[in-house]
Amino acid sequence: MKILCVIPARAGSVRVPHKNLQPLGDTTLVGEAVDHALNSVWIDEIAISSDQSEELRDYANTYAINLVRRPAELSTGYRDSLRDVVRHALIAMESSHKQVFDYVVTLQPATPLRTCNLIDYMLDMMVKNNCQGAITGVPIVPWIWTAKGNSAKNMWHPDPYPLSQTFDFQSWQEINAVQISTRAHVLAGRRWDLPLYVQMLPTWAALDIDTPADLADAQAAYPSLLRVLHLHDWKPGIIVNTINGHGPAAAQS
Repeated sequence: MKILCVIPARAGSVRVPHKNLQPLGDTTLVGEAVDHALNSVWIDEIAISSDQSEELRDYANTYAINLVRRPAELSTGYRDSLRDVVRHALIAMESSHKQVFDYVVTLQPATPLRTCNLIDYMLDMMVKNNCQGAITGVPIVPWIWTAKGNSAKNMWHPDPYPLSQTFDFQSWQEINAVQISTRAHVLAGRRWDLPLYVQMLPTWAALDIDTPADLADAQAAYPSLLRVLHLHDWKPGIIVNTINGHGPAAAQS
């Protein structure tokens, strides 16, 4: 079984210039993702997918990993192209390495709270349970609000409100710390399919760097949070077989 890790690292960023090369911990955002992949016992090859800035090319050479140059249409940042980016990297790596990968792990630098043990645990659980994909999430309570201008609405408003310990369901927020898919679903343009393995992270692991303020907060908190995450005892997650009443091939992520 062969496993490819794709690290999307576009050089351009509108809100945080050169975001993926900003310092974090002992290295950079992209460096943290590379370190996690290099220390995984499951991952065979690592590819940074980028528009190939000189800095990222030098970085890839230093770590002796692959740099896949993505086409311009996948480097704009103005549309959700992650599925296309990962698919392009998989095809390029299979062509250059003359081999077929069975699974693709995607590590996004901007959601850095993960460990190599987490990646390996998710791969092990996904394969053991014959799942077609795996994602990370953090538990949340279902009282979610949305606002536009001065108007807001509560997405869930039971009457009366139940106590959280009486819920007969689980709520979580998907985060992009680790995403795994089979080769077939990547080539089909899907992020994953069902059954889907969902690995719960601690609530405080929902770190997503999107603005300069996010980056400053992450730089201050990340080393301590990562140390705690390394001590985390991973428990089996959730296996999702249907979404909105639909089974495999009907649920598009």
